Order: sequence, then C-alpha cells, then structure tokens
Amino acid sequence: MLVELRNIQKSFGKNHVLKDVSLSIKAGEICALLGENGAGKSTLMNILGGIHQPDKGKLYINGAEVNLTGPEQSINMGISFIHQELNLINDLPIYENMFLERDYKKGFKRVQHQKMIQETKEIFERMHVDLDPRMLVKELDSSYKQIIEICRAISMNASVIIMDEPTTSLTDSEIERVFTMMRRLRDQQVGIIFISHKLKEVIEACDTYAVLRDGRLVSEGQVSDVTTKELARFMVGYDVRTDQLVQQRDRGEEILRAEKFTYNAAFSDITFSIHQGEVVGFTGLLGDGRSELFQSIFGANDISSGKLFLYGKEINIHTTMDAVKNGIAYLPRNRKENAIIKDMNILENSAIAS
Repeated sequence: MLVELRNIQKSFGKNHVLKDVSLSIKAGEICALLGENGAGKSTLMNILGGIHQPDKGKLYINGAEVNLTGPEQSINMGISFIHQELNLINDLPIYENMFLERDYKKGFKRVQHQKMIQETKEIFERMHVDLDPRMLVKELDSSYKQIIEICRAISMNASVIIMDEPTTSLTDSEIERVFTMMRRLRDQQVGIIFISHKLKEVIEACDTYAVLRDGRLVSEGQVSDVTTKELARFMVGYDVRTDQLVQQRDRGEEILRAEKFTYNAAFSDITFSIHQGEVVGFTGLLGDGRSELFQSIFGANDISSGKLFLYGKEINIHTTMDAVKNGIAYLPRNRKENAIIKDMNILENSAIAS
C-alpha cells in the first residue's frame, strides 16, 4: 500500500466529523472519494495532507507509521494535494510556477532559470505534455492549468496525488485531457485520490471508490461492480430519482429579447427571448459562440449588428455597467478568474458592481 489510514477519528468541538474511517490507496490506482458536502472528505484529505491531525487513528505511508504535523512534511513524504483553488500565478511563466515555494538558487541567490526550464521540459516529455515552459500561465485554459499542477506534483516526486474536484469548470474536451494525464500517472504507478460529485466521470476514470456519509465509510469497492444509481444511494442513504419530469407552464411576460445578434465570426443572426418564470438552456460544442453571445449581452463585447429589448423596449448596452444598470447579471464559466477578486473579502466582492 502507498497510503493507509486506519480508524481515523476527528472532531471540531462537539462536531464529530470523522468516525473510525479507514482508507487505503495502492500504487497505480485511481480511487474516487465520494460523499455529500459535509460528509468528511475534505477533513480526511486534510489529515493526509498534514493540515489537520487526527484525534485517534494511525496513518501509514509505504508501510511505515507516520505522524504528519504539517503540509511540508506531507509533501516530503510524497503526498501532493491539488486543491480546487489552483495554486498558480497567472502572470508568471509555466516554469516558474513549477518551482513555486522551492529553493532554486545558486551562488549569490541567483535563480537558475535555464535549469528550471530544462527540468520542466523533462517533466513535460515524461508526461507527453506539449507546452512551452516559457508560456505565461494566463495563456492556458483550465485543463492545462490542472496539468501544470499535476506536473509540479510529479517534479516533487509525488507518489500519491489528491485531486479535489478537478473537472468542476472544464468542458468535455478539457476533462478528457485531464483524464488522459491521470491514466498516464496510473501507468507510472502513481496513486490518485479523485474527489468528485460527477458520478459518470467516476465510472469513466476511476478503478475503485470509497463513499463517506456523515463521517463514516459506508461503502467501498471496484468501480466496475457498481452503477451511478448505486453510488448515489450510498452517498445519500436512499434511492435518487433520475427520471425526467416535464411540466407544462404558462409563460409570463417577455423580459429579454435578442434579435439577429451578430459578433464578428463568433456568432451571427441569433434571435431568442426569455420570459418571466422561465429557464432557457443553451447548449453546443466548445467554441460555438455561447460564451461570446452572453458576454455581448452583458456588454463585454460590442456586437456587429442586432437589437436587444428589455420588457419590449429597445436598450443599448455597450459596457458591463450598462448591463448592470438594466438588471442583467452574468456568471462566467470560470468564476474564480473572471467573477471574483480573491484578495478581497466577501463584502468587497459583493460591492464591485455597485
């Protein structure tokens, strides 16, 4: 076993978060860690990552009992934790991000840029990643940012990688890119703990599963032996309905109407309307213009032609502030980069558009 957690217990005050949980990870295994929010997944992984210490229970790495007292010790023992909030600096090149928080200096504290670039290239060759290490991270899509985090873990000799909801904001093609990387890691005998709520992805990408519910391990086994319905039942404790319910509704007053919207080569001659009490879904393939369409409605792009009506009255939106003043809000796909300022608190972020 690469990692084994035995009879782990953890409480925060009177809240018993983990109740006698045992979990083991083998080399060359992708294990899905499943459970509802609050089931104890994050706490269990934070114990493995050295962030929290268990009240009771034991932790073994490569067969030896260890007592992890901090994240640095966990990293040195070959455990790498890739959080949902990626630890990358967009305005730095890839190779510098690969060596964040690591001492890579020589002589008079000069950073060895060429050696960093060369070592990054070697990791990329090993993992079949076709990227220039000198590219800025901000030029990458979300899947490649995940891949950079994975490559950084490999560069630190990680034998176990914890991936917390890595596909949350990715498109189908980006998800497949990350899954391909995970399979390469498995082939190189790296153990992966894959935390996700997307059960179809679990079936596709993982070998084994473990389900936490209310702080207890309620089920574990081979992914090939279960269905998504069974996994959902293990997570919540009862059968989950997946039937499609179709309801006939009377549409209310028309709120918004776009007529013959056109923006460069992104989209052309788009007409649609939205009524009160109505949810309208837009779907399509990557690069089909959906994002650009709604960015234009929100004033981030100036359309080439077309008209926009709000409650039957034509309006002109040229800036995002115009949209806000007309009661239009936009939640972008990558909210962490395009919707919040992480160095501000919740109150300050809430007031940005005011």
